Amino acid sequence: MTDRFEAHYSDGRTAARVKVSVQIGDGALIIEPDDEEDESPLLVWEFNDLRLADEMRKGQAVRLINVAQSDARLSFIDGAILDPLLASIPEMRASGALGRRPGLRLVQGAGGIAAVVAILFFGLPRAAEPVAALMPLAWEEAIGEQIFAGFQGGKKFCGGAAGGDPLQALPRHGLSAEEYTLPMAFRANAELGYSTAAIGKWHLADGNNGWIDHPNNVGFDHYSGLITGTTATYFSWNEVADGEVTGETGYTPADKTDDAIAWIEERGEQPW
Repeated sequence: MTDRFEAHYSDGRTAARVKVSVQIGDGALIIEPDDEEDESPLLVWEFNDLRLADEMRKGQAVRLINVAQSDARLSFIDGAILDPLLASIPEMRASGALGRRPGLRLVQGAGGIAAVVAILFFGLPRAAEPVAALMPLAWEEAIGEQIFAGFQGGKKFCGGAAGGDPLQALPRHGLSAEEYTLPMAFRANAELGYSTAAIGKWHLADGNNGWIDHPNNVGFDHYSGLITGTTATYFSWNEVADGEVTGETGYTPADKTDDAIAWIEERGEQPW
């Protein structure tokens, strides 16, 4: 049986990421949804249309683009597919890249500079999308690590659960427990059939209005995120989900995006 490789598929038009299973077929990659209940159509990426989004290095994640499908991307969870790809596409080994486009390194360099300018000046909205498409994954991770190191300033800090204790001790002024909210109105009119959720940073809780239970107390059926509205590091944080606190690792924005997408998909045809 042909090996299957786990990956995430992005169509480049929406923020959705779909976990898929990929097989190396005869002249093409065969892409299927990893979820058996997902009825998304089968995708076939011809070898001739494939391009590497990043430089090829063993042991690192492999990210492919398809020139026939605009901004679509395929990001493999690990680099295990690299050797089978090299065996199936010999020219990939010879060139060091799979059909690498002329001048791509120059374009990537310009894309990196443009991305820095966009971050510094909060501008270039039209350039943001093409710059993001050209940015190599390794560059994205390196920029994030540099920014994080800059925030540390060379000083020691506690990134564990105890690191949030000083924040908890600071004076906070949350939303009054007497406020009537929009999700409360939906809950009071259950016959409408709406579900409600808040996912992400929460700046409205304090010790007087329910603290970690506050999002649910104000009417939300589901809450998942950062109750303090911040975290010492985006790669290790305390998540509050419907009044339960758990320690989490990974990149916080990506995790919250996945939570939101999953919650919406679970609603099906139900209004929310």
